[in-house]
Amino acid sequence: MIDILLVSNSAVDKGLLQSALNKKEPLHIVQTVSNDMDDLQALKLPDPNVILVVQQSEYPCNKKSIQFLRETYKAPIIICTSNQDELFKIENTMIFPKVEIRLANQEFEFWLNELTALIRKAADHKTPDQLLKSSILSSNKAASKKRKEQNKKIEIIAIGASTGGPQTLNSFLSLLPKNLKIPVVIVQHMPANFLSVLTGWLKNECPLPIKIAQNNEQPLPGVVYFAPDSYHLTINQHKIFELVDAPPIHNVKPSVSFLFKSVAQVYRDKAIGILLTGMGKDGAEELAMIKEKGGVTFAQNKETSIIFGMPKEAIRLNGATYIMSPANIAQKLREFINT
Repeated sequence: MIDILLVSNSAVDKGLLQSALNKKEPLHIVQTVSNDMDDLQALKLPDPNVILVVQQSEYPCNKKSIQFLRETYKAPIIICTSNQDELFKIENTMIFPKVEIRLANQEFEFWLNELTALIRKAADHKTPDQLLKSSILSSNKAASKKRKEQNKKIEIIAIGASTGGPQTLNSFLSLLPKNLKIPVVIVQHMPANFLSVLTGWLKNECPLPIKIAQNNEQPLPGVVYFAPDSYHLTINQHKIFELVDAPPIHNVKPSVSFLFKSVAQVYRDKAIGILLTGMGKDGAEELAMIKEKGGVTFAQNKETSIIFGMPKEAIRLNGATYIMSPANIAQKLREFINT
């Protein structure tokens, strides 16, 4: 059982989250409390496994209260906030973007699943920084084979992620070099209207500009692009973005498979494909396609994946040149970029 202390000034948020999270095994809200210092100081509670702080836009983020929780309890703290200006760093805390907490909100269920996955990892004291610092714990035959990397010219980095992706991408993108001369194109599964929240949040850590890809736009070096809501993102033979309003693939839209397939066909051995944490198999077969065309492919390892679904399927298909933690993927990218 993962015992959670829920801190919020909203009775509605506390009620909805307590009901929703208690249905997610093995999560259990042991107590709810306001963000007021008097209420926090009056708590008589054994150490929870995780502290979840949910901020409201009408209340400023109370750094003093967070610091008190940090000094009183050993548990990791997850801060959900929609106000980017309120973000601050305190040891052993994680920032998670907040959506409107109500059952009628189409984003809520996606957000809740992402939050649940993060809570489970946090309870194991596996914060994003710790996950990124994990060593390479798995490998495959393809990873051990020497490749002629010194002769490879990379023209694009394509990334796919699903459940657990926002946290992983936030840490991973922060490790990219500021002078990167290659476009980065990302498909992250998420509901409509959540993309602006995510990209605004990621801009706080990423050293590169972040944009939402536009139709007929040419991907520029050193820019991170995200597939927009409700469209598949592809790159045509002229290396121009195309947005495609086609049916979902693997029940998702945009689909990683759609992007990866075009990257394999257009860039061939000049492409890098990366498949990060996520549920299902979106992008797995197409990651193998990038590898077959001579590109370099990465799958996130099990130990650092919040959900080891998509990477696992890619590995099963022998689609991963390397199986690594996100930190090691970032380091390996630097080697390719330098060559």
